[in-house]
Amino acid sequence: MRSPHGYRGPVLSDAWAIAGTVAVSASTAVTAAMAWYTKGLAQKTSAVAAAARQEADAVVQQGQSVQAQAEATVHLVELTRKSLQAAVLPWLTLGDKYAGVVPVAGRSVSGGVAPLVVSDAREDVLEAAIVVRNVGNGLALIDSQSSFLVGWNHPRSARREMMNFNSGSVGNPVVPPGEQVTMHFGVPLPRWQITTEGITNQDQGDGEFALDVVYADALGEQRTRVRFRIARTPPSQWDVFSIEYYTPPDAEATQTSVRVS
Repeated sequence: MRSPHGYRGPVLSDAWAIAGTVAVSASTAVTAAMAWYTKGLAQKTSAVAAAARQEADAVVQQGQSVQAQAEATVHLVELTRKSLQAAVLPWLTLGDKYAGVVPVAGRSVSGGVAPLVVSDAREDVLEAAIVVRNVGNGLALIDSQSSFLVGWNHPRSARREMMNFNSGSVGNPVVPPGEQVTMHFGVPLPRWQITTEGITNQDQGDGEFALDVVYADALGEQRTRVRFRIARTPPSQWDVFSIEYYTPPDAEATQTSVRVS
């Protein structure tokens, strides 16, 4: 039925229905577009993340490679250092039998029998001289101020043990390979208030003391202490019965021990 104003009711309802449908379609389209955009953005983000991961892995691998190269370089440097040290390493041992006269603390003591001369007859001094030879590859620099006659402490001490007495002396502290020098030691007994028998432990046995010689290579490195252990053999001969090496000089453990026949 036509209204007085010419308006048709159902037509308006149809228009609103169509508008609603269009709105829903538009909303669906926008949602779909947003979903597509979000998916694309997520894919791009994932790709960027994957590229960043690959780049980070490459950086880590490069760092590991650099570290490996650095470690290899350090190892090579250490091998080179050891090779150079071995090339200049001196090695002092007991020298040959001294054929001439060995001067001991300003006096002349007959040599020629052994590379060791001990003068223990005097009551005021104990003297010793020992011939040392460099059988190593490089120069030996003897540190006479750190080289000592090592004997036993006073017999009345609570505990008998070895101790350093007076330092040694040498005419030429530079010993080339294959050469030998004589080290001199002298202990003024009254100053220490001790006797030769006390220092050498003859009051407790046959007698024993030592001579320590400290030396280094030509660069002042590879410092070593060689200890010549000396014992009294019947009837009255002093002989080196073992040689011990300590590297560094203050080491507690003996690195090498060589029996001397």
